[in-house]
Amino acid sequence: MNTNHNRIKVSDLETSDQDKILITNENGELEFSDINSIKVNSYNGLDYTQEGKALDARQGKVLKDLVDNLNTTITSDPKIWNTIFVNNYTGNDSTAQFENPNRPFATMQKALEFQSSLEGWIPLGIKIVITNDGTYNMGTKMLSNSHNNDTNILLFNLHITGIKGTPTLVFNNGADIGKTTLDNVNIIHQALTNSPISGGLRFQAGNPNSFLNIQVLRFSNITYLGNLFTPDGLFNYVQINSIIIDNTCTNLQLQLSRIRTVSFAKIDYVTNNANSFSGSSENSIFVPPVQDFEFGSIINNSTLPINLWTGWSSTKATIKIGNIDSVNTLMKIPLGQAGGDFGLNTRLKVQFRDSTINNCWISGNTLNSQCYVSGRATFNYSLQSPFMIITRSRLNTDFSNKDTCVLKDLELSINYSITPTNPIILIPNVLNNGSAGMTNGEAQIILENVKIMTNAPAEIFRIPASSKLDTPRLIVFRGFNAFDNSKELINIAVTPTEPKFITSQKAVIYHPFNVLSNNPSLLITQEQSY
Repeated sequence: MNTNHNRIKVSDLETSDQDKILITNENGELEFSDINSIKVNSYNGLDYTQEGKALDARQGKVLKDLVDNLNTTITSDPKIWNTIFVNNYTGNDSTAQFENPNRPFATMQKALEFQSSLEGWIPLGIKIVITNDGTYNMGTKMLSNSHNNDTNILLFNLHITGIKGTPTLVFNNGADIGKTTLDNVNIIHQALTNSPISGGLRFQAGNPNSFLNIQVLRFSNITYLGNLFTPDGLFNYVQINSIIIDNTCTNLQLQLSRIRTVSFAKIDYVTNNANSFSGSSENSIFVPPVQDFEFGSIINNSTLPINLWTGWSSTKATIKIGNIDSVNTLMKIPLGQAGGDFGLNTRLKVQFRDSTINNCWISGNTLNSQCYVSGRATFNYSLQSPFMIITRSRLNTDFSNKDTCVLKDLELSINYSITPTNPIILIPNVLNNGSAGMTNGEAQIILENVKIMTNAPAEIFRIPASSKLDTPRLIVFRGFNAFDNSKELINIAVTPTEPKFITSQKAVIYHPFNVLSNNPSLLITQEQSY
């Protein structure tokens, strides 16, 4: 035996460090090493990063226990701050927990009552999140910021969001809420038994961050005045993608006149299937708002004439019109006030957006209205009607009416499937009561850069015999105006008392058939200025 193979050399015997262990170095010599640095092949710690090491069953069990404990903690206490969850499939009103998405309410009324019990008279900004694509009855009590009693749920905040699909909210009673945020929901507005004075559904913006984002707004069984939809206040925006009026509705208005939004986004689609609209609602679908808004399309299936909005408004809004299809009867777009002083200083602007308009006409009652019409549209008529009627029911004695109806940058294509008996523009009452005329600075109608084309012979202007022509400037042409209609530009059936009615301010009137008027006493000037 060679004793050279069994020699032992121990280093660092003079030191007294703890936690040391003897190991064999690369030369086969014993030396001290830190015990914590020892990693043997028989053990693979969870903190190892060395390649080639594999987890054994014991380590896998440790990892599984860690994950299970973490999932249990998350499941039992998710805590979504200040939120009530509702799900009519998995929810339970008895076991529901506030801020727990795994313990939702089953009914909306219980969720609203719970919110009311938390808030009382102090709004807390609580959100209600609907986690399934279901239909929810909003309950038998009115949502209100008034005193809580047997018929009311006291609420200052209504913040409902659909996060899976688009849930439907069915209102059987009214809403008059001081702060409103509705996002990604459908609304069915039933005939309400307990509605606020202002109407059936009155949503009020509590601050500029409030908004309405309604996918579908549907009206059912509305037969008496007062069941209105009214957004009111400073909403960030209001967007309604579809409005449907069931044929069970006979008296309905969408009250939009009090909207003071930063941007009233749009109404993309309105379908009216009602058999009739009562005269007590002025046969109107809605009242124009204060701020600008637009809609994409309207289908009117009513058997009686319906106004797109009521006959007067003090709004200065620009209304952008998409497509209108009035199937069974003529539909009217009023531009002012039919009587009285309600249209004082109106500046309503109607703008067509490459629109297709079927069986619809404009009524320009121009009492202090100063209304404007522009854009591009194709009008199709299977029912007799002019494109526009411009009239005055009364003139102010202070001559405050100026430029009452302006057609500017307007291009119309008018197609008849019938023989037209009405003109494009009818001016029946230049002065209705004979009490006061217009000053030299005023005009009944102004056309600037207007192009009108028809597929059949039709008059552009008609002034019937019953009119009284005491107006210094009845029609003023500006810019370039073109008319292709194969008939008279102006058909006047009454003899003017003063030959100064149709004027042009350095304008060009293009009429290919060169028939301006059938009345030789009417003076049409091409280069006259005022």
